[in-house]
Amino acid sequence: MINGTKNLTPKSFTATILSLVQLRLYRLYRSDKKEGLVFKSYRYGLTPVIDSSQVGRQLQNSSLDPIRSHVHHLLEAVRSDASILYLDDLVSYFKSHPIEIKSFFEQFQTITLKQNIDQAYFDPVSQKRTTDFLALIGNILLIGLQIAVIIFLSENSPSQITAISYINIAFLSLAFFVSIILYHYHLRRTTAGAKEAASWLAFKKHIKEYRTTVKSPIDSIVLWEKYLVYGTVLGVSAKVLSQLPIKFTQHDTATASSLYLYSAHSGGLNSFTTALSSINSSVTSGFGASGVGSSGGASGGGGGGGGGGGGGAG
Repeated sequence: MINGTKNLTPKSFTATILSLVQLRLYRLYRSDKKEGLVFKSYRYGLTPVIDSSQVGRQLQNSSLDPIRSHVHHLLEAVRSDASILYLDDLVSYFKSHPIEIKSFFEQFQTITLKQNIDQAYFDPVSQKRTTDFLALIGNILLIGLQIAVIIFLSENSPSQITAISYINIAFLSLAFFVSIILYHYHLRRTTAGAKEAASWLAFKKHIKEYRTTVKSPIDSIVLWEKYLVYGTVLGVSAKVLSQLPIKFTQHDTATASSLYLYSAHSGGLNSFTTALSSINSSVTSGFGASGVGSSGGASGGGGGGGGGGGGGAG
C-alpha cells in the first residue's frame, strides 16, 4: 500500500508466516545442535501445533482470511507428513518447483490486492481505467508495428523508409515505456488508503524509535507479537525487533515460551535475530528462484492478527 503498487516484497510473505505463528498454528523451531560438514549452523523451521487446545479460539470458530489461508496451504503442501518444515527445505522446494511457486506468488499478490480493494484502500475505477488504457496502448503498438512492416515492404526510397522507420521505432519505444510505468503505478489510493499508508509509515518510525521515545516496556505478549509481524512487513530489521524492551508476567512468560514467537526470543538476542533473518533469507531466495519481482508492496490491511495476513505494507 505504501508504494501504491501490486507487487509485494519477500518480507510480506515472511510477515504472513509470522502471523501464522502468532495465531498458534506453528511454533518457531531451532535444532538442538549445529549441523553441516564444513560451516556448521543451527537449522530453523516451523513445527505445527498439533493439540487443538493450543490453537486460539478465534481459529476454532472462524476460518483464516484468504491471505493467510493461501500461505498456510503452501506451507502444509511443502511440509507434507514431516513433523518439521525446515526453512532450507522450503527454499529447495521453491527452486525445484519454479512454475508452481511463480504461480503461487502471483496469486499471493492478486489476493492481497483484492483484499486492499475490498477494504476501500484503492480505487477500483481507477484501476479499470488504467487497464483499459494499457489495452489501448497495446493495440497502438500492434498497429505501429504493422505500419513499420508495410513501409519496409513498400517501394519508397531507402532514405524515406529509414526516416519513417526511425520515427516508428521512437514512437513504439515511447509507448512501451509509458505502458510499463502506468502498469507499475496504476493503483490510486482512496482517502482511506492514504490515511492507512500514512499510519503504517508513522508506526514504522514508532518501532524504530521505541527504545528512545517510550519509557515503558511492552507488557502484553499479544501486542509484542503484533509488533513483530507489522515490523517485519514494514522492513524493520530483525535486530531492531529483537531489541524491543519487554516485561511479561510469569504466567505470560510460561505460556509463551512453550509455543509462541517468544520461544525464539527467550533463547537470546542472537537466537531470535538469527531466526527472523533465516526466515527472511529463505523467503527472499524463494522469490528469486520463482522469478517473481519483489519491489513495492500492497498492504494486507491493518487491524488485529498481522495486518490481514501480513500483506505487504513495505
